Amino acid sequence: MEEKIVAAIKKYLALVYSYGLFQGAILVAQNSDILIQRGYGFTDLRWKIPINHQTKFIVGSLSKQFTAILVLQLVQQGKLDLDDRIIEYLPDYRLDIGHKIKVKHLLTNTSGLANYADRYDFRRELRKHYLDQSEFYRAYCMPDILFLPGSRYDYSNTNFNLLSYIAEKIYNRNFGEILQKQVFSVLDMRDSGIISRLSIINDYYPGYNFQSGSQFYGQNIFWDNYQGAGNIYSTVADLFKWNQALLSHSLINKKLTDRMFSPHIPIDENSYYGYGIVVTYLPDSTKIIEHPGKLHGFLSYNMICPHHKISITILSNNGIPPRPIGLNILKILQEGECKQVNTVILPPYSNALDNTIG
Repeated sequence: MEEKIVAAIKKYLALVYSYGLFQGAILVAQNSDILIQRGYGFTDLRWKIPINHQTKFIVGSLSKQFTAILVLQLVQQGKLDLDDRIIEYLPDYRLDIGHKIKVKHLLTNTSGLANYADRYDFRRELRKHYLDQSEFYRAYCMPDILFLPGSRYDYSNTNFNLLSYIAEKIYNRNFGEILQKQVFSVLDMRDSGIISRLSIINDYYPGYNFQSGSQFYGQNIFWDNYQGAGNIYSTVADLFKWNQALLSHSLINKKLTDRMFSPHIPIDENSYYGYGIVVTYLPDSTKIIEHPGKLHGFLSYNMICPHHKISITILSNNGIPPRPIGLNILKILQEGECKQVNTVILPPYSNALDNTIG
């Protein structure tokens, strides 16, 4: 049966690749067994360097899962409470709103803080100009609140920047060092890390814009400005280790994992935000834990189906949202065969979960 499923997934992926709708790496696993682990296309279209399961990609908003875990580890250690006001950890924050926003509001995108990545000056100028952390924090992480904290969902990278600063305050070290010690070293994720203006990363390649074919090399982008929200790089092989750790509760206990995976606030009719992740209920009531990412030509998608112990990770560098591919692969795994290999969702593909930056 497993061979039949793998063959069906390969058939589907071959079709998607032949349409030019995917270029990247993919890993599909069930019950800790890797079914598919391979790359499609090239890291650099000029030099025709093939992608494989160890090719490094910017994962964008998948970074938020990692920030959430660091915060929940602090909860587990008794160093932080999710109902604490952020002013307790960021005493130089705006007094008029710092006492209204709780840590859990940041984790669930319910703080009411506007997304700095939506600002015109950030999109056009700031991402190309370096501000040190204190300058960025004061200029971009203290906007007026748009609504009463906790009352509704509004996706905002600002929330996860602030969470990274809170972690730095408590650990008294920089965010990259915290991640390395608390996650990457523990899980032996040797091909993962933080990308910043000082990063030297072997085998780093460009992302591409699907519509224009132009490249994003990132030389003029200060990735530091995405701290906590989008500046992690990784591989599908490393993210498999990450998914296994989430399923086995090896980074945080089961109680906190359950809270992370709980539907805290509605996004749309079938999806809710948890802590740094999205909880979605499919039409057949299957619960999946997912999150997309998008940043300068790199797109990512990570899915866990806890009940069936399924893990699907897709990292792409051609600017096309890979979420539909992941959902179709899950359908193949559930049905045991690829009945509708022509159900490829052609771009432009619009979905609220794909409109994430960072």
